[in-house]
Amino acid sequence: MISSVFGGMAIINRQNQEAINRLEKIYKELAMPSYFWTFIQLLHPIFFTVILPLYDILIGKIILALCLKLRLINKPVAEMEKRGIKPSNFPEKYPNALAQLLLLQLEKLEKYNSNRRENAEYYYEHLAGLKNLVLPEKVDGSIYLRFNILTDKADLLLKTAKRKKILLGNWYRNLIDPYPVDYKIMNYKQNNCPKAQRLATMSVNLPTYPRINNKNLETICNLIKSVCI
Repeated sequence: MISSVFGGMAIINRQNQEAINRLEKIYKELAMPSYFWTFIQLLHPIFFTVILPLYDILIGKIILALCLKLRLINKPVAEMEKRGIKPSNFPEKYPNALAQLLLLQLEKLEKYNSNRRENAEYYYEHLAGLKNLVLPEKVDGSIYLRFNILTDKADLLLKTAKRKKILLGNWYRNLIDPYPVDYKIMNYKQNNCPKAQRLATMSVNLPTYPRINNKNLETICNLIKSVCI
């Protein structure tokens, strides 16, 4: 629901002293990331605040491409990770600057969670009853970071949305994301999981991010109704 761009956390039972000692030893041996790397991560939310509103027009895509080329934005998954290789600079210690960013995000957590629930409820209300559409199961307490629908017309829906400059998510479209991943290195053989493969081709992710408004939600729902009839 919130992000400090990079980072991770381990939760260990405090009675498991052996595990605590082992984790502390590992952490002490980690290197601290460079100031430049940390600075680049802090630029990430600033850049995307500018890029996302402009992404539907050419200038947003140009800015994103330029930032990636100049390495002012890191890709979420390194190319070597797609080949099953751990990047040489991970893991590293968590810098205080990113921790501060996280603390600022935590202050907004309840607001973000509430907004996501409201957006998900909008989808449930306005997309109910469509024959060619399966909505995610309602779960008490869910915050709906992802709202993944299933439809036999997923390809057509994504293509139509792109043509109309509506950004829908393609998460879960591949068994192992992101594309292209070397399945052989990941020890996956085609058709090992036929049900998962079929569901992946049917998956489309609807946005629930807090900045989306009811007009955007209405546009998305009308698009889905026009395609999944």
